[in-house]
Amino acid sequence: MTIPSSSPARSTEDGLNAVQAWRRDAALTLGADRAVAREFGQTGLLVMDDKPVSLQPLSEQPTGAWIASARAGRPAGVGEAQWCDALLLASSQSLIVTHAAFGLAEDGDAVLIVRTPAGLDHPALLGAEVAGLLALRRAVVEGVSARPAQEVVDQLRASIEAGDESPAAHEPADPLAQQFEAPEEVLVMVHGAMLHLGRSAAQALATARSGGLEIDGRPIGLACDVDGENLIVVADLGRGVLDTAPRRRAAVLANTELMAFLGMAVVLERGQARLMTRWHLTGQSAESFAGWLRDIARLANAIVQRHTADANH
Repeated sequence: MTIPSSSPARSTEDGLNAVQAWRRDAALTLGADRAVAREFGQTGLLVMDDKPVSLQPLSEQPTGAWIASARAGRPAGVGEAQWCDALLLASSQSLIVTHAAFGLAEDGDAVLIVRTPAGLDHPALLGAEVAGLLALRRAVVEGVSARPAQEVVDQLRASIEAGDESPAAHEPADPLAQQFEAPEEVLVMVHGAMLHLGRSAAQALATARSGGLEIDGRPIGLACDVDGENLIVVADLGRGVLDTAPRRRAAVLANTELMAFLGMAVVLERGQARLMTRWHLTGQSAESFAGWLRDIARLANAIVQRHTADANH
């Protein structure tokens, strides 16, 4: 997989440009020695536990967005199907907390990808993102290794059979209740986005209250993270997309490029196959959010249509 990157900013001390110097200093905050940190600053590549770790900029400025990735080998005694299932479940949890999800390389390694927002104003913050990447990789590998294979299979089967058991799925919602918890400015942006999507004022208000909407027949849910800085966005794909082991493996394979280039991943969340992502709110407009929601709906529908076509052959 080729991670997208941008041209470097102008050169600074030690022959490193500004982006490289920032990356070097991030490595130093993680305890790397000077030589290793400088090499990491130059290339953005590091080998840890015999697996590559990459950190690349998505803009020409060090305070812009970054993308980091790390590989993890499938633990001994863990089957491929169990490994893929664990990665799908882990992605649904990691995307709630940060912009991170797991893909799969053709050789069977997990590929963990983390996307950082623009605005990290100190290399230590970038170093903290890399530390979080490595901690998440370690937690998933250790978690899968510590659990019997049948336990993971049983959890997955129970999750699929149970479906979405959230109260909202069974109890009629009060249309006047504020179920979508978010700062006022976020609610205003969501309301404005609905108007840009052609919704009536009443429909826009309903979405701002519930956090639920539908675009081109695809149900989409919104939730605000604990800091109020990101929206977690989930599009339902239906159960069939992940109902067999080969389909789940194909989804995790696709997640590698989906996360690298679009910042999205197919996950298993509350028994449903879902397309999941995060929207960083800083500097965004209602109009741009509306366009992004259209793109999510198009991609979700394309995934479902491809599944339907494959199932019919």
